[in-house]
Amino acid sequence: KKKYHQLVDDHKKEKKFALKLKKLWDDHPKHIRLYFTFYSELVADLAIAHGRLKEYQKALDVLEDLESLAEDMKININKAVSESLMHFLVKTRLWVYNRSGNSEKALELIAGIESDIKESKEAGSKFWAPLYFSISVSCFIAQDHRNALYWINEILIDLKGDVRHDLQAMTRMLFLIIHLDLENNEL
Repeated sequence: KKKYHQLVDDHKKEKKFALKLKKLWDDHPKHIRLYFTFYSELVADLAIAHGRLKEYQKALDVLEDLESLAEDMKININKAVSESLMHFLVKTRLWVYNRSGNSEKALELIAGIESDIKESKEAGSKFWAPLYFSISVSCFIAQDHRNALYWINEILIDLKGDVRHDLQAMTRMLFLIIHLDLENNEL
């Protein structure tokens, strides 16, 4: 029980630090524009800090604010930054939805951005693999095994090993868990 409370305290400190860092960036909007990808990652970390403290709506609000800021700054003009932003927003929203038990919202999000991801996937496999894994986990949680296996195959087959080893291992484990859940013992 003591370790749990220490963990919660650590998450509170993490959130406090992320809020301070975000405020520092917010005080210098020209730097946000120049380094929007770094800022996006910081905001995604802040959303995760909120999520770890079960402040799911705050986490989603932070991501919504980031998306609005990108539109205001017309960040979507740059394709690389726009794809990076989509990556952070989608991956973090999926994490929040999975954590809060809102698998319906996760599936809605996936359905809404699936064509964008398929268009953009030529950009670089290493970049997209963590997002594909997040999508496959969301599909698995929602009991949508067919789509979970589709995104797993995107990582294992289509990316042809151009993925971090830890991500490959987790993907293979999820692959086996899905087949176990489907009672498919003949692999």
